[in-house]
Amino acid sequence: MTEPGTGSDLASIATTARRDGDHHVVNGAKTFITNGINADLMITAVKTDPTQKHRGMSLLVLERGMAGFERGRNLDKLGQHAQDTAELSFTDVRVPIANLLGGAEGQGFTQLVTNLPRERLSIAIAGVAAARTTGSTSSSPSVAATRCSATSSTRCTGSPTAPSLGSTTRCVAAGS
Repeated sequence: MTEPGTGSDLASIATTARRDGDHHVVNGAKTFITNGINADLMITAVKTDPTQKHRGMSLLVLERGMAGFERGRNLDKLGQHAQDTAELSFTDVRVPIANLLGGAEGQGFTQLVTNLPRERLSIAIAGVAAARTTGSTSSSPSVAATRCSATSSTRCTGSPTAPSLGSTTRCVAAGS
């Protein structure tokens, strides 16, 4: 999803896919792509209608070896060195219409945000678990447990990590 210069605004991606007969022609770039070097298939967020923000986004499957699909360098990072993180570029990549996920153009944003809150929650939980296993013996308060109900509308509540942080924090997933 991530592109150079777009930050966290998913609807502002600039990679485009223009319809040309039985193909989409993809142009643009992605950065910080997990498994970007080793993956054979890439689910790629593209703008099929650049005049629309959210409704103009679609997901296409790009395949290793497609002409114009280039993998850049393997990016250096602090952790998870066994898992590559790459830059990708697309120059007139011809992608068959059959590689469109969801059956119709314009469904990409909804497809992406449906599971994004759960994915981010799982990353947060992994971070808390890693912090708890560092072997710290300090007397500072530990991270409080977080309760979650992963239903159609995920809601999470938790206690602050220390009394000085204030009241209980409540997170509500998009669409709730």
